[in-house]
Amino acid sequence: MDFNKHPHHRGGNGSNTGDRQARFLDGLGAPALRSRNLDGSLSVKVGERLYVDPASQVVIEGFFTSGVLVSGESGVFTSDSPLRAFKPRGRLPFSSVEGGNFQDQGYIASHSDATGYVVDNQFTGFTPDFDVAANAGGGSTLTMAAIVTGAVYRTRNGAAFSTDFTVYSCRAIPEAMSGSILDSVRVMPGQYVLVDGVRTGFRGASFVTLEALDGLGAGHYWPNFLGVKRDNTGWNGELLGLPYTMIAMHQLLVLGPGRYLLVMRCMRSVRRPTLSNNLSMPVAVAQFTKDAGRTWDAVGSLAAAADEFATVMAFPQQVGDGAGVGESDRYAKYFNDASFYTSFSAAAPISATRSLALMMVTYNDYANSGGEVVPGQPMIGKLRTRIKVVRIDTAGAGSITAAQTVFHGRQLEGAASLGDVLPTGDGMLFWLRDVVADDPDENAWQQTPSKPYKIYFTANGADLQFVGYMPFPAYRTGVPCYIDAQTIACPMYADGAHWLYLSRDRMATWSRGALITRSGSPPVINEADPISSATMRNFAKVTRLCTDTGAPINSHPQAPWIMDCAYQAPQ
Repeated sequence: MDFNKHPHHRGGNGSNTGDRQARFLDGLGAPALRSRNLDGSLSVKVGERLYVDPASQVVIEGFFTSGVLVSGESGVFTSDSPLRAFKPRGRLPFSSVEGGNFQDQGYIASHSDATGYVVDNQFTGFTPDFDVAANAGGGSTLTMAAIVTGAVYRTRNGAAFSTDFTVYSCRAIPEAMSGSILDSVRVMPGQYVLVDGVRTGFRGASFVTLEALDGLGAGHYWPNFLGVKRDNTGWNGELLGLPYTMIAMHQLLVLGPGRYLLVMRCMRSVRRPTLSNNLSMPVAVAQFTKDAGRTWDAVGSLAAAADEFATVMAFPQQVGDGAGVGESDRYAKYFNDASFYTSFSAAAPISATRSLALMMVTYNDYANSGGEVVPGQPMIGKLRTRIKVVRIDTAGAGSITAAQTVFHGRQLEGAASLGDVLPTGDGMLFWLRDVVADDPDENAWQQTPSKPYKIYFTANGADLQFVGYMPFPAYRTGVPCYIDAQTIACPMYADGAHWLYLSRDRMATWSRGALITRSGSPPVINEADPISSATMRNFAKVTRLCTDTGAPINSHPQAPWIMDCAYQAPQ
């Protein structure tokens, strides 16, 4: 009981429910009485004194995580504190992530209004290659596009989910690549952006559509953008098209409130005859918006280095025989491999006009390798935004460390997905797979899941500071994120359970926090495909949606200006 609460004596002038009830008990004349009130407070008379124990505050559980349980079912767990054990709340609203198939789409992310969302990408069929319909020789359908339904669900408590919106994607799947459909529809975390001069809650999704070209019987697979305001109205973004282009993968990088960079990786048909064979086409292209996706501008340059593969290059003029053995056919596969391994991490804005990003840049070594080996190099990219121009270049010499120069063959496969980044507001924390370029052990890339990530920090993209190693191997380590202005949280698997670990010194040291669950499916290394298990899947991300009083939390509390136009960004 709180004995500091008034009324301490009969002359108290308190007017709330507890005070009034305490004075009523006093009037009954008994030496000691107590009453539990409708508002949750407790009124007490003891001898000559009156006391009120106020109602307990209703605590809202704002920390959310999800994954697959040992039973094979999905589970959503919540907690009100990073130091108190998580509790089971329910299951995800779809079953495609269950039975060991949990993927990124099952993670709960923030809508910025104290609600979370998950995305369910479901394969629903194929559409034929646009090239086949346009080529003079007819031919068969050799390159397909997966038709995907992307349903976005939202939740406030982890137990009940409602449909937010649904989009349809046609993601290109060239014959040389088997590519996953699970990231066909990408939804960005919710923001507060200026819409017609008014601070407006906003969310958006990028996806690929099959669009016709005016006056031609062919088309192109090109990203689309759907912007949704908090009142469920919005717009489709006016993206720019590139004829005969198949976008197989795309990444939406948030550079600030309403400022997004959409990076797209292109692929080609492997077989001939196709209209795209002799066209110059980049491995990656990008567009930029400064008005929350209403309008888009082409990026001035994606060139990260003079000899980088993303430089626009035409196919060799020699046409293949249609059986996948000609020069054009081999080059098409080489081109698609390079596109597959080219990647951008999430962006780390450091001011209103400058951001950093972790990149894997691939190079054209077709002539020297006989079309067999695609080399790649991890780099830090500097993204400089202006009113209508985004220029992407690399920091310094480009290589992240002397030991990690250029990867080849299966080593590139081991390093391609790199790691991830975390904006700090004044720079970028990033972590990398522990792969050494040109390791004499040709199977060294298979060991990356059993090694911990290496952590670095950079304030400008050129000067790098080695922070240390994550405490556990990569396959038992989740994704770090800020949960308040100073604290980084990361799920990890240890001692037979999923735990939340905490760092208050930018990932230099970690301490164990809340227990997430002992019933989660334990991470294991897939011996047949080690790279697929290089990152922990289940309960690997914890998202803080709100405070324990229910107030919304900015998804970047360390730098709230990244997600909310109400804050002034550094210049």
